Amino acid sequence: SLAEVAYFAVDDKLVDVITRDARRFAVDQTLAELEAELGAEFFRVNRQYLVCAAAVAGFRPHAKGKLVVELVPPPAGEVIVSQENAARFRAWLAG
Repeated sequence: SLAEVAYFAVDDKLVDVITRDARRFAVDQTLAELEAELGAEFFRVNRQYLVCAAAVAGFRPHAKGKLVVELVPPPAGEVIVSQENAARFRAWLAG
């Protein structure tokens, strides 16, 4: 169910859904399709991740105005929000 979703991630051109308890399932849609379907509860932080607000544990500054997002469960690598999307991301988290 959607309540169990932490985030969607692209891995080798395939989209996976990662649940709050760290289970991973393949999804038959693109991130763009999911983003259009899911609405404001999810945010497209970059080309690889579409995250639920509840999965965001925090964020910290990164080089040149970018942000590093900390997700639960943690992904394999860093999740970076571009400088162009950083303000929109902060506003989305603030509600």
